[in-house]
Amino acid sequence: MKEVTLVIGRIGSGKSEETLRQLKEEKIRNTIIFDINRDPIYAEYILISHDQVASFLMQDNGTIGRIEPYIGEKRMSIDETALMVNKLLITVKHGVLFLEDIAFYANPQLLGTLELKDKSYQKDKLSVICIFTSINSIPIQLFNSANIIRMHKLTSKSDYNIAVLNNGLLKTA
Repeated sequence: MKEVTLVIGRIGSGKSEETLRQLKEEKIRNTIIFDINRDPIYAEYILISHDQVASFLMQDNGTIGRIEPYIGEKRMSIDETALMVNKLLITVKHGVLFLEDIAFYANPQLLGTLELKDKSYQKDKLSVICIFTSINSIPIQLFNSANIIRMHKLTSKSDYNIAVLNNGLLKTA
């Protein structure tokens, strides 16, 4: 079964920090963060090569790792990055994929047409967390497939509000 969480909010609204906090609390399945920007908040997590992602996620020890869009020190092109992420979305069957700033590199048509909300029984379970800075960049099919939608609003330089839509129920934090 694939679960989709959409996290939406402007830069600095706490999307990544809140998601990391939740992932650290869960500690059930392994997580891979796609660190598109080499963000310092992810530096503490082990760097995994692209070809090790599936085997890393099959372990269930609650470890958080990260991958980056680089081959050696050379940054992948947008097309290479999109191909790699799309391959992960299709082939990875277990764990958590945390896709930071996904609208910058993923093909919206693929995201919209992937059957992310798979109703068939599977022993393994994949959760996909997609971070967006704008609701306008989310394909409607992906929006409709989401199990959870978390919206962040920056209220001051150090404070933000969160609204969560989970199975049709809206709650604020």
